[in-house]
Amino acid sequence: MKMISAIKYNNGWFCRMPVVTCTLFVLICCASCSNTKFLADGEALYVKGEIVLVDSSKRITSKEALSSMESVMIPSPNKKFLGGRLKLAIHNRVKEPRKERGFKYWMKYNVGEPPVLLSQLDTRRTSLLMQNRLTTYGHFRSDVTDTIIIKNQKATVVYYARVAEGFIIDSVFFPEITGRISKKMDETKDSSLLKPGEQYNLQTISNERNRIDDLLGREGYFYFNPDFIIVRVDTTIGDHRCNMYVDIKKNVPKEALDYYRVGDIFVFPDYTLNPKASDKRGTDTVMVDSVYYISSKHLFRPEVIVDNIYFDKGEVYDSRDYNITIRRMMGLGVFKYANIKFEQDTTRPGWLNGNIYLTTIPKYSLRGEVQGIVKDNGFAGPGLNLSNRNRNIFRGAELFVLNFNGNYEVQISRDLPPLQAFEFGVTPQLIFPKFLVPFHMPRTYSVFIPKTKIEAGYTIENREGYYLLNSFELTFGYNWKESITKEHTLTPILINFVNTTQTTAAYDSILNENQALQESFDRQFVLGIGYSYTFSNQVTGKNRNPVYFKGSLEFSGNTVYALQSLFQTEKGTPENPFELFSNPYSQYGWTSLDFRYYLALGKQSKLASRIFSGIGLPYGNGDVMPYYKGFSAGGVNDLRGFRSRSVGPGIYHDEDLDSVGFYNQLGDIKLTLTMEYRFPIVGYLKGALFGEAGNIWMQSTKLYGEEGVFRFNQFYKQLAVDAGVGLRLDLTYLIIRFDFATPLRIPYVTENNGWKFDPFGSNEYDRNNILLNFGISYPF
Repeated sequence: MKMISAIKYNNGWFCRMPVVTCTLFVLICCASCSNTKFLADGEALYVKGEIVLVDSSKRITSKEALSSMESVMIPSPNKKFLGGRLKLAIHNRVKEPRKERGFKYWMKYNVGEPPVLLSQLDTRRTSLLMQNRLTTYGHFRSDVTDTIIIKNQKATVVYYARVAEGFIIDSVFFPEITGRISKKMDETKDSSLLKPGEQYNLQTISNERNRIDDLLGREGYFYFNPDFIIVRVDTTIGDHRCNMYVDIKKNVPKEALDYYRVGDIFVFPDYTLNPKASDKRGTDTVMVDSVYYISSKHLFRPEVIVDNIYFDKGEVYDSRDYNITIRRMMGLGVFKYANIKFEQDTTRPGWLNGNIYLTTIPKYSLRGEVQGIVKDNGFAGPGLNLSNRNRNIFRGAELFVLNFNGNYEVQISRDLPPLQAFEFGVTPQLIFPKFLVPFHMPRTYSVFIPKTKIEAGYTIENREGYYLLNSFELTFGYNWKESITKEHTLTPILINFVNTTQTTAAYDSILNENQALQESFDRQFVLGIGYSYTFSNQVTGKNRNPVYFKGSLEFSGNTVYALQSLFQTEKGTPENPFELFSNPYSQYGWTSLDFRYYLALGKQSKLASRIFSGIGLPYGNGDVMPYYKGFSAGGVNDLRGFRSRSVGPGIYHDEDLDSVGFYNQLGDIKLTLTMEYRFPIVGYLKGALFGEAGNIWMQSTKLYGEEGVFRFNQFYKQLAVDAGVGLRLDLTYLIIRFDFATPLRIPYVTENNGWKFDPFGSNEYDRNNILLNFGISYPF
């Protein structure tokens, strides 16, 4: 479900920020002053734990060592918010509920937080854990002691750490070459994670063992594991330096020291978890590329499965081939489970037979979804989406999806009757788990399966009082992942046709007043090609400061225009454009860049930044971009201090739109910058402070005149600026967002260079400038 809306409040008292601020201040003061009165005699509230380095601050060169010491200080004190322990205050002030459910229980134990008492701490154990953590970073023979300070029933624990000097790696030795396995280890010693000159680190030793195990797994050593590797450390050479000796343990099983080749391969695509049925291997066996394909249901064409097996009979076992095969089987989207079991061939020592067990998921599924929808143009309302899926329509793991959607939308104004719209659409999709190309493509060594997607869509929209709109779209494209962080989408066929019929006199009069606007509606016949590249390390979950980037590029009309130019004496122009099927088509180039950076500030707080830029340039067959490809600014996701689509272009402003309350400003160029500080408040409630700047512009004077044109020496003077605060209810699976924002700079205002800021000093300012945006999920 997705529901977004923007509301401008007329209740001045609701927007009185000083009142809200004072109320919050009082609550925080209460939270910070009165929590200890709920403690019993002899109890102390644990409020702080700190580490003091005694004559050893210069000996800890690793931030990881200090962070590791801090991580064992558990439990943590009650959380603070703006200096007060608000969650603890809520817990203390809510009476003990009679039952472990209901609103009072939720408030006391979910929103609130029980007190963390000194008696819950085992300071001696924590001191020993800190010593242990120091040892893992090479600070042998360090010592940690603790002292407890109690004042007014508030306890602070100070840990005094006398940190010994850390040991540095002097030399690293690998075993002598006595056989194939020691030779393979020696060949990779230059890639060792244990490097002379670096400080001793137990985690690095563990990583080195895993690295060697991974290497040997690629070289046929199926039964080897990291526990068979030992790293001996000699700390007796002096000067806080040590030598490391990497070797294989004694008494390792013989099978772990032998390498193996892949023998016979068996595929069971009908495998079931039912024990009685699992023993049945099927009635038909087909040999495909030296693979035994055993099936009774014949759900798939055998080559579809076999093409995604990456180990071949006769080759040395490689763990990478195993991992890729598992990932690709699951990536086909038709299996619930995929399992590969290798067993020693009893007749041929040194050979492994592979058994691939695949359990399918239901072929058909039907899904219905009720939605709340709000569009950028301010129309909002309920919607219904029905989706029917066939996961294996041609026995090749192809996915066929048939979507039906219907919406009822309304646009509400302060001064005009509501405008209504009805929308119905059908969208069939067909997705192939491979590249569909007219030539042979080499096999890609990737865990990700490429996709070929064919999609057609038809939408009819009835905008009461204005027009009936018919939209048809057809795309053919490819999607593939270069890695878990990099994704490409290429759409060589992109057709979009929008036709407006049954127009009313009111709609016709709007277009008649602006010829360029009429052309932007008429030139909505797109014959193009598109490409996008996405980078995101958010999905890995390992990067503390993730980055997101998406670049998109699209061209339309070039091929058709070139072909028509060859056979016609006059070239197509905006005044006399070429037509296809009696309709003028669009010719343009369009690109957008979206960059986001999330800087962690503590465990739960972050500074989220976003820069978005885009430009569309019409040429050849027209000098106006299609209406639906225009950029807009203002609304629930950017420039939240301004109404949806009300900003720009440039310093253009139509006062007639202010009286109506509806805006539909579009541009060829867009630039927006957003910074948002996100922080926890209490329980599921999160907060945000944000500031934004940006605008849209045209590349010509045709639609909005000189005021809307982009100029390099003027654009930075025409930026709209706003700021605001946000409240978010983060339920993990659902994020409900409320953003209060106000404009700080209005581009078209000449007084004070457009800056318009009153620190909420008047009701008039409150009524006209505080905007509430409501949405689902974060703005970016």
